[in-house]
Amino acid sequence: MRLPLLLVAVASAATPNWELEAELNAEVPAEKRDALKHAVRAEVKRSLTRYPHVIAGAADAKAFVRRLGRAERREDLVVVVDGRVLVSPAFAKIDKNNRHLQFVWSVTQMATLPNVAYLLDRFAFGDRHPYPSSSANASSGCVAAPGPAPDPEFVIAKYHGHGMCGVLIPNMYVFNEVGKWAKEAEKLKQAAVAKPWKDRSSRVFWRGQILAQDKCHRDGGNHARWSALALAREQPDAFACACLDGKPCAARDAARFPCDGLPYTATMAALVAEDRAKHSKAALPMADFANYKFLLNLPGTISGSYSRHLNVLWALGAVVLLWDSPHVEWYYPALKDGATHVVVVDAASAAETAAALLADPNRARGLALRARVVHDLFLCPDCLASHFKFVVDAYRKRFRLEKALDGAALPAVVGDLLREGPLVEVQFGASETRGADAKPTSSIPHLFSRPVRAAPGDAAGFVADGAWTRSPWRPGVTLP
Repeated sequence: MRLPLLLVAVASAATPNWELEAELNAEVPAEKRDALKHAVRAEVKRSLTRYPHVIAGAADAKAFVRRLGRAERREDLVVVVDGRVLVSPAFAKIDKNNRHLQFVWSVTQMATLPNVAYLLDRFAFGDRHPYPSSSANASSGCVAAPGPAPDPEFVIAKYHGHGMCGVLIPNMYVFNEVGKWAKEAEKLKQAAVAKPWKDRSSRVFWRGQILAQDKCHRDGGNHARWSALALAREQPDAFACACLDGKPCAARDAARFPCDGLPYTATMAALVAEDRAKHSKAALPMADFANYKFLLNLPGTISGSYSRHLNVLWALGAVVLLWDSPHVEWYYPALKDGATHVVVVDAASAAETAAALLADPNRARGLALRARVVHDLFLCPDCLASHFKFVVDAYRKRFRLEKALDGAALPAVVGDLLREGPLVEVQFGASETRGADAKPTSSIPHLFSRPVRAAPGDAAGFVADGAWTRSPWRPGVTLP
């Protein structure tokens, strides 16, 4: 799916919570909400049917799990058994992987996850072709590519739309700890209510970083971000877009690395020659974004895909502008279905579109309610846990994993995975020590692990083979 050049959705002005809930229920009744959920879940099921694997019975299901656990994929394998999370030691060294583990572990504290084994594509492609240069070769992977069909993978985004392989799950960069996100989301909603629409700045707001790329297919997001800086220079009364102080703010050298599809305007070119301090501003807490009526979300810096902070914007009580990008995240089918009442504009007319919405408060209010529903249906803490469980359930059903990972079959399959290589059990918590009956907390995201060994006589197929040890990992750190 390719999104329109800019999608516009307005979040709510200051309204008491009980009144807001009544308006939400009136504007988007239960049957409409069910339709939005159905659209998202239907895409999960469709993405699973793209894999041609035939699982006829228990033997096929066991072979499928063993294939996921082969040595060359140990850095990608996640296993959940009886709510306990197992990975290879190599998996637990990678920052992005550990953020995902923290998300999964926090979900196990909220809901009962069935036994599952899956591969995580931390590169967010789902077809193991890093940085495809076009949507054509990006969408050929699941069935049509030469050679054996790739094994299914869980991904946080698809750079070139739903045609790519992979099963979409929530973004671990935003939602790595669901309990923490619950507190942050509540602060954002409170900030939105506390800042009446009439008291907000009417300028389009963006803060972020820009990372120079020397490959055209990776520079789309940075080009969009540089375009936003140019708009702020040309229309300072309409745009409040700037780089972040102390963060990268470097544009591609168009002379050394020209890109036919990403031209620089005269203003963009002039900005390249300036001291970056002229277009950098201090970072703001996300709750302070509620001081603005319009928030601009731009594609990511690494390859023009997702920008992680979009997921938090829906709760901020502002207009959300999405720049043109073919990438999709897990809840995008609901946006495509028009439930957020999107309006197509271009960059040059963004200010005029915002002004038109300001002049039509009834229309803005309808958009506000529908935009808030995006958060309430898909991005609330319980929604995230529920969606991940739905993905796991659908994945298990598609590949008949109950025949390999439940009941009497489980110990032998776990034993096979352990013969292929070591696994460790992981948990997250604040305590420096672990007792056999200790329940870890999640107030501080320390990662703890302990080795396990095969135990054919145990119902889970494994037992602990050592004490809990605290990993030096912290968010943002990949271990050697």
